Amino acid sequence: MSYRFEIDGDKHGYFSRIVASNGETTHVSEQYTTKAAAIKTAERLLVDILEQNRVGNRIEIRDVTGEDPTL
Repeated sequence: MSYRFEIDGDKHGYFSRIVASNGETTHVSEQYTTKAAAIKTAERLLVDILEQNRVGNRIEIRDVTGEDPTL
């Protein structure tokens, strides 16, 4: 499976997200007032993910909401 970062939004707010090749979408950023800020967030996330992978660290997804973990 492959993944891509997308920047979306309009003059009212922009955000970055990760989209998988199967069409599943995960939003990864809060809303920003400029497109440049959303792009910077995506760039920082990608650099961090690549570095974690390079040094052999696992990339984790954690539920830190404090809510009941059952879906």
